[in-house]
Amino acid sequence: MFFEVFLLFIFLTILMFNSLNIKDTQLNYFLLFFSFAFITIFVKFDVFIIIIYIAINYFILYRLKLENKNQIFFLFNILYLLSIRIFYEPFLGLSYVFFIQIFFLISRKPEKMSLKDYFTFSIYFPVFSSGPVYRYLDFIKFKNISKDYNIQSKCLFRIISGTIKIFVFAEYIGQFYLPVEQKDISNFSVLEAWSYVTAFWIYLYFNFSGICDIIIGGSRWIGITLPENFNSPFLSRSLSDYWLRWHITVSRFFIVVVSSTIFKFLTKNNILFAYFISSISTMVLSGFWHGFTLNYVIWGALNGIGLFVQNLFKEKIKLNFLVSNFLTLFFILHTMAFFGTHSIEGAKDLIFSMYSIGRELNFLGIETLNIYFDGEKVVETTLFLFLGIVILFFPAGLKSSIKNYVSNSTILFSTLVFVFITFYITSSQKGFIYNDF
Repeated sequence: MFFEVFLLFIFLTILMFNSLNIKDTQLNYFLLFFSFAFITIFVKFDVFIIIIYIAINYFILYRLKLENKNQIFFLFNILYLLSIRIFYEPFLGLSYVFFIQIFFLISRKPEKMSLKDYFTFSIYFPVFSSGPVYRYLDFIKFKNISKDYNIQSKCLFRIISGTIKIFVFAEYIGQFYLPVEQKDISNFSVLEAWSYVTAFWIYLYFNFSGICDIIIGGSRWIGITLPENFNSPFLSRSLSDYWLRWHITVSRFFIVVVSSTIFKFLTKNNILFAYFISSISTMVLSGFWHGFTLNYVIWGALNGIGLFVQNLFKEKIKLNFLVSNFLTLFFILHTMAFFGTHSIEGAKDLIFSMYSIGRELNFLGIETLNIYFDGEKVVETTLFLFLGIVILFFPAGLKSSIKNYVSNSTILFSTLVFVFITFYITSSQKGFIYNDF
């Protein structure tokens, strides 16, 4: 339901933007209308909580005549987030609206701002559920491009790419973890365990980066340039490099707001100790952001320890790209055992199954074999798996080069493909997986 309505809103926004020939001066009203309509559909009466929250933030920053209003703003936002998490049911968009408010506080912002402009910036509906997190300076770069068909074709190419990632590649990759998701993990064979954790990770990438492609492409169409959220993370040569390529805007938020603050506070005593505490604290908080469960906390702690160890030895041990890339992906893959299961027991069973620890060796699994060696699907499944792997390890520079060759004549064709994929294939898709976190 969510994804179908989300794509419909993106499509209607672009269509009406072009049809009505929206000008820069009208864009705020245009976006506010769609944003409030979208948010109301999915959060219903909680929209009043969001309105009050943003209005109070505006009042603190632009109406309160106090020297320490920034500290009051920050404290209020922290209390708001904790109160909703602890005493109320978290709703769609809670985290990202909070991130955007904090980023607004610490970034360059205008001395004067209308309430209308502040609301437009705070509740821009395409990023409401999944990001990317943006700064105010990114958001205000409005430019009416309704007649620039070259940019439109590139935007539409980006939207199509994202839609195909979700409805084609994620759908096929999902075959390797969704069918065994309901099976008792403790009974996984070695092949099933490795297939599950690997497929879940890649499925998460295609699903999440796909929606970011749609959001960034659709936003650029109407003149809003959002920051990139993924940059070929499977080509990372270290753990820190990986977190600068995966979910980039949220990683940047935790680095700027959490890690650097803790590091500066502790660095007076011992730099090594400061880096250890800041790494662990930042990644554990990132785990809490995904969910208040022990699995996410351990996932965050493992990444924090990994970042510390990497920083400890990065000057002492020099590895070539292939070795460092393999070690990075190998480590991340094992942390995904905690991220992709619902309990500590499940994560333990999954890791034990991967290495057949404490159980009879069973390398092959019936479910996994049936999925892959289905006589009717083996060719197309192999093809899509191959193309998916190519995309995962495709340098970002080559992707940009391909986009630059997209001609204006692709607009009509791409529109037809977009409509077909959106309204025909959606019935078989699980949906946007990051809404579960």
